[in-house]
Amino acid sequence: MIEHLIGGEETLALFEYLGLLFPCEIDPTLMVPYVHIFPIDVDLVDRNMSEVQHIGQYRSMDSAEQASVILVTDCHPKVLSRITVGEQENGAVMYIGPDSLALVNCLPLQTYFSSFKTEYNLTETFRVLDICTGSGVQGISTLVSLKSIRPDASIVFVDVNDRALQFARFNALLNGISDEKILLINKDITTHEDFISERFDIILANPPFIPIPPSELIQKRYGLFSAGGSRGDDVLCSLIQKVPQILKPESGLLGIVSEFMNPPEEGRHLDVLHDIQHWWNSSNINDKGQDGIYPARCILFTNEFPIAASIYASRRADDEEEDELWFNHLQSNGIDSISPGLLFLMLLSDHLQEGYFESQIVPRSRFGSIWTPFNIEAVDYIKTLMKIWYTSKTK
Repeated sequence: MIEHLIGGEETLALFEYLGLLFPCEIDPTLMVPYVHIFPIDVDLVDRNMSEVQHIGQYRSMDSAEQASVILVTDCHPKVLSRITVGEQENGAVMYIGPDSLALVNCLPLQTYFSSFKTEYNLTETFRVLDICTGSGVQGISTLVSLKSIRPDASIVFVDVNDRALQFARFNALLNGISDEKILLINKDITTHEDFISERFDIILANPPFIPIPPSELIQKRYGLFSAGGSRGDDVLCSLIQKVPQILKPESGLLGIVSEFMNPPEEGRHLDVLHDIQHWWNSSNINDKGQDGIYPARCILFTNEFPIAASIYASRRADDEEEDELWFNHLQSNGIDSISPGLLFLMLLSDHLQEGYFESQIVPRSRFGSIWTPFNIEAVDYIKTLMKIWYTSKTK
């Protein structure tokens, strides 16, 4: 193999140094890739098209023009059998999972632009912020979707992992986003209060969300992109608290995909929506120096049937001993159920306006979960309600 490779051993050494290949432990004559290429189709936003006419008619499935996004990212940890890569043992970059695709598919970009009655901020550069960016899938998909309506859009990628930022920049360039429109920030938003000092039109995030038990053996199986703290919501909490200072009032949109602990259910007194509202209310004063913060309108979508803590524990555990460890950890943190979900939030510009936090249960369909790839019914349901949500924002 080496004799057919330009550069021979030096090229292989370079690939390993760059964290692209590593020697196969079974057959030393082979090199195994860390990375793979993942294609995604995204809908192009058209100012003249209404996204959803009525429930059951999902426009992008029949009439929306689409474009392809090509992403390079690391393989799943179960494929790599490790969570670090390269000679420097850098943290692996998150693979493209069902959560990644869920936010790409459900982000209501067409409704977002259709909701403005006049030409929107055409004199201002359109700015997108992708937090916990990983491969850059969320931000890049958004900029590609907007290429015909906001070709001036620029993006800021934020991640604690340098390798992730390198992947995000490479993927952005690969998809035609010029270097001058890209900014990389290596910051941990849970520890940096001032990680950025501007406001954005769209903020996207797929934060780490797994509530990993304090077991060294278990923690070794989960990378930077997985560990969400004891309750799984450390990054989510920090993000919600920072949004009032970095999202544009009234015109800005926040979109988050995550697993949510204790999702809203009938008969539950306190749930994750109460936590989100509490985090929001504990934010700092707004940039006008007024007491309190901008009121927000927030909608949380979760599954009709959450996963019980006992089932969640068994799915995460490798054996009965770990199963008990996971379950006890969830119980000790007051977690009795978990649901994949999507959260959307916008700021209101007037303190006299009334904000609200609401939840919506996405009915289980024949396709399964809210995150199931190609779950057309879930996407249709969410985007239809988001259109109603946007229509009511000025009332």
